[in-house]
Amino acid sequence: MLVSLILALGLAVLLIWLLARPFYWAGKGIKYLTPKPVIGNFGQIVKGIVALSDSLYNTFPDEKLYGFHALLTPSIVIRDPDLMVDVCIKDFEHFTSNGLGSNQETDLTGGNLLFLHGQQWKEVRGKVSPFFTPMKIKAMLSSVDVTLPKAVKVLERPSELESPVINRSFSTKSSMMS
Repeated sequence: MLVSLILALGLAVLLIWLLARPFYWAGKGIKYLTPKPVIGNFGQIVKGIVALSDSLYNTFPDEKLYGFHALLTPSIVIRDPDLMVDVCIKDFEHFTSNGLGSNQETDLTGGNLLFLHGQQWKEVRGKVSPFFTPMKIKAMLSSVDVTLPKAVKVLERPSELESPVINRSFSTKSSMMS
C-alpha cells in the first residue's frame, strides 16, 4: 500500500513537472516556441540542424531574444547584438554555460572556450581575454589577410587522409604559413 502511494505521488509530481515545464518562458514574460512533450522544439531535427536553426531564428524576427526547449531544458536565443555584447562581455560571469559540450579527453577541441562551462570556462576566458584587445586584433588582421587565401587553397585540395589527420595537418600548415 505504501509503495503504491509513493509511486502514485512520484508519478503525479513527474506529470505536473512535465506539464508545467513548457511554460517556463511564459512565467518570465519572454516569447517562446511552444514545445512538444519530452522532445521540446527538437522534433524538427529530422529536417537537419541547419533547418532547425533557421526555423528557430526566423520565428520571432522582431524580438531581441526568445525562448525554446532543447528536449526538456529551457534555452534562449539572443538576436540583438547589443544584448549579446552585454551577455558575452559585461555580464559574462553570470552566463558560464552555453549548452554545448565536448569530451576533453577524446575531442581535440574539447578544451576550447566554446565547450567549457562554469569555473573552468571563467579561468580559460580570463587567460585568453588579454590576447583579444582591439589593438592586438588589428595587429593580427594583416597576418590573417596573408594566411587565409593559403588556408583556403589547402582546404580545396582533395585529400585521401582521414578527417582527424586533415584537421591536424591543416592546423599545422595554416599556422606555419604566416
